[in-house]
Amino acid sequence: MKFRTLILLVSIIIVFNSVLHASSVRAIVRENNASFANVQDADVCLLAADGSVLSQQTGDGGITTFQNVVPGNFTVRAHKTGFNPFSIDAFVKPNTEYRVVLALTEGNSPPLPCNVVGPRDVTVTFQQITANPVPTASIVDYRLTIDNIGQSSTPTVITRIDLPPGFQFNQTQNPSFNLTCGATGGTGGTSVRVRCTVSTLGPASNAAVNIKLVTPSNVSGNPQIFSLQAFADPDNTVIEGNEANNHSSLKTHVNNAPDLAPDVSGSDTQVALKREYTYQVRARNLGSVEAPNVVVRATLPPEAEFVRAENNTFSNCNNSGQFVDCQANIQPGEIKAVRVIARPRDSTPRNRQMIFTLTIDPNNSIAESREFNNNAVVSTVTQ
Repeated sequence: MKFRTLILLVSIIIVFNSVLHASSVRAIVRENNASFANVQDADVCLLAADGSVLSQQTGDGGITTFQNVVPGNFTVRAHKTGFNPFSIDAFVKPNTEYRVVLALTEGNSPPLPCNVVGPRDVTVTFQQITANPVPTASIVDYRLTIDNIGQSSTPTVITRIDLPPGFQFNQTQNPSFNLTCGATGGTGGTSVRVRCTVSTLGPASNAAVNIKLVTPSNVSGNPQIFSLQAFADPDNTVIEGNEANNHSSLKTHVNNAPDLAPDVSGSDTQVALKREYTYQVRARNLGSVEAPNVVVRATLPPEAEFVRAENNTFSNCNNSGQFVDCQANIQPGEIKAVRVIARPRDSTPRNRQMIFTLTIDPNNSIAESREFNNNAVVSTVTQ
């Protein structure tokens, strides 16, 4: 017999009755097919807020009613041989009758005894993708995975990530279709919390998302070690068999780091053929610590040739073909500069655009707080 994928239709009808002196839960069990027939002799379990477990069977109408239910969170589950079991969570208010309709799909899942209090089991895994140590004020990649390793579907599951002081939320990438995330806090000295919500998790299924966080701009150690915590179902609204596996933590090592930024300008936007013109090259350290042995590479356009370098504050500069490489240690806030003199080649035609490129740390040998601001260009047109 070929069983269809578990399709669970749940509707909760709230019937308020001021006459009732205690809450009750009425469970109606039906087949999830065109007939929507009542399922007789189905085992129905009620896991109440006080921890009690009740078990009853449905009668001719596929109905059973639990009386005197303690108000609060509860789980109701129906199962019968030949069908897949299913559980839902809800909240019982005082003096309220809940009608719960469970449509069961044919399946070969084993029966689930009522004394198995937690047929669902949510776990969380929080991982750091970017290798430690990481620079200050840099974007670090993490991955959050929420698993249901239990035997029945969950209701909505919320996962909270507590960030240390100074960490900021950047963005999420590639979330599962039913998972969304957002951040709160971060103002007035408060720490940021990231909350991710997944609408439901079937048995043996998971939802995952990549999360980008920004490290603090300054740290007290080199490295300073920060602990990040993730909690699945932090408000304990999902009834589970194992509540001890809802936490995951990791440590991010943050180093103070330099932040190198280039700047280049041309003496003219237009230059006559065979005439010298100047590129003003600057490299600045915007970071919190010294950047040692910084290489700054100026790449001349192929239409131009190197003439000389002037007013050099770098330790040394060398020319090789179209490249001018300068090197120096750059302190926080310090600027190193050099003027590169060039001229168009004799073969260069008029109205030719020439692109001059400046790159800091071309071999990416220096760990910086920002790696995306290491290039600058300037354009000159021949006359």
